[in-house]
Amino acid sequence: MAETRTPPDRSQKTAWSEAEAWGCDMNQLAHQLTLTVRERLRQHDRALAAALALRAAAEARRARS
Repeated sequence: MAETRTPPDRSQKTAWSEAEAWGCDMNQLAHQLTLTVRERLRQHDRALAAALALRAAAEARRARS
């Protein structure tokens, strides 16, 4: 079973709160840490496929212009 991790206490000035202050989406990071490696790789593969499809569509549109 996957181990769930909790973020550090945000009341103290930590690297976590510093990253948050710089605009990092720490909620998203905390969520990603709850996923298994396989689940994260699956998400990556889907995002990569979407980006490559978008690139191909943009190149095809430029070729028609």
